Amino acid sequence: MPTLYLTPASLSYLAQFVLALIITAYLLYLSLRPASPGGKPAHVALITGFFAGFTIYLLLLFLETALLPGDRLFATYLQIIPLTLGLVCLIQFAYRYPASAPEQKWERRAALILTLSYALWESWYALVRLRLLLTEGRVRFRHDYADIFLVIIFLWTPLMLLRQSVRASAEAAALDPSSRHFHPSSLILHPFSWLRHLWRPQGQAARTARALALVYLLPFALSLIWLANSYFVVSVGTTNILFSLGILSALFAFAHVYLNILPETTIMVKVAGAALVTVLAVLSVVGWAVGPLFAGQYPEDRIPERQTLRFTPNAAGGYDAAAMPFHFDPAGEQQGDFGNGDLATPLPFAFPFYDQAWQEVYISVFGAVSFGRAWDYWDFEYRYGTAPGIVPLPPTPGYWPLGGTQVLLASQADKVTITWRQSAEDRPAAAAFTAQLILYPSGVFEITYDHIPAGTSRTFWAAGVIAGAPAHTPRQVDLFDGLPLSGGPEGIVHDGYRAFRGYLHRMLSPLAYLIAGSALLIVVGLPVFLHFNLVRPLEALLKGVRQVDAGDLKVEMPVEF
Repeated sequence: MPTLYLTPASLSYLAQFVLALIITAYLLYLSLRPASPGGKPAHVALITGFFAGFTIYLLLLFLETALLPGDRLFATYLQIIPLTLGLVCLIQFAYRYPASAPEQKWERRAALILTLSYALWESWYALVRLRLLLTEGRVRFRHDYADIFLVIIFLWTPLMLLRQSVRASAEAAALDPSSRHFHPSSLILHPFSWLRHLWRPQGQAARTARALALVYLLPFALSLIWLANSYFVVSVGTTNILFSLGILSALFAFAHVYLNILPETTIMVKVAGAALVTVLAVLSVVGWAVGPLFAGQYPEDRIPERQTLRFTPNAAGGYDAAAMPFHFDPAGEQQGDFGNGDLATPLPFAFPFYDQAWQEVYISVFGAVSFGRAWDYWDFEYRYGTAPGIVPLPPTPGYWPLGGTQVLLASQADKVTITWRQSAEDRPAAAAFTAQLILYPSGVFEITYDHIPAGTSRTFWAAGVIAGAPAHTPRQVDLFDGLPLSGGPEGIVHDGYRAFRGYLHRMLSPLAYLIAGSALLIVVGLPVFLHFNLVRPLEALLKGVRQVDAGDLKVEMPVEF
């Protein structure tokens, strides 16, 4: 079973998931309870459906940020399914709150067909990508342009709610003889009268619809940020911070606006909800505040510079790794333009690697080589890549792609030398490095680290040998302090990123327990406390007042605090 590794982002998404789960449970309770004589509004079931999908989406966001690369891909692929299905319900909610308009019947149906078609297309494509991952080990993500549809849907919702607010305000004004607002039918005759209704909506329903429109402008803004991240305008770290805080703010605003106007919402629910949102918001911010402090105190797994590692094929079908005297080959003078490694480079000899001789190699700019097919950096996220390959020093996912990296190649009859060189001018000083890989006709290869400054282990992922079979996960080893060592046919990898995530998880785990414990205490304990210390004494007082009202002047009330 995959192991969770908590981060500040995952803690924030955990808090949001807990809050969304409680809101969904409360809405589901309202949907299933017996209806009043006037019937139950359709919008309650629709907003419940949206929050059910959104809650699952937040759970998958938590898993994506808490799992290691490879395992998290399953959560990443499935996220779009509950989100888009929930958005179908959200659009229909916007058309029906506070009440359905008969003249919008065909428009509602058209909106349902369009949004449901989009949701089914996203779901189908997610399952296709999941099948490719499980059967072929290939990583495929959604097309960037698909996020444009999400932006449109998230904008559609507040615009529709503003339209509903104007309509509800006009209807309320028509029932008020003293109102100077126009009749609903005059909205056509007076096109700018809707501005008056937006500025000063008449009636609680119109004011609530306008408030909800403002609430759903937050998800629209977050969808724009996500779109900017897809096109590398906003960084992954900034996107995670804005997403986690933005979603929590939207949940808080929704709880304050929508749940506050429901007639079934008691004062006890309001007090518990306010306390819950406040505590979860504080704990989310605490995670973002202490995470960088813990990361700064990480006892770094230093990758030694000026060291050479030799890998020799063994009888077990793997490689023996041993430290050798430092040897950096200065012969790599020919610079290659290898991009992300999608072009095969011929070898001057057949290089034996895991029971097969290879006549060409794919050289990647992100610090790795593969055989048989090219890796891109998303492929590498799945179990360190599914094609056979060697990884001298690839970066963590947040640092891809490495613009500015020089890849140097020198081919000779008796060896092939590949050098990766990154200057401090192109990247932060902690990421500037020089590493080299030499392939020999015998199947032996050497990895040399020439310049590896302090802090590199925080920006680079792993080093080792990848067998390439999707079913084989490389064995975790210590390539720098545990030599010599022997590996089998599954491959061997030194994973500094996993070690760092494990350390951060140990530091942040108490906050996760605090989030779960606080939510349970507030949801269960606070109502019990209020019942015995506020509700029951007030009920006793009210009973005594009624007795006095009935003429019983000998009533004695106990003094309670």
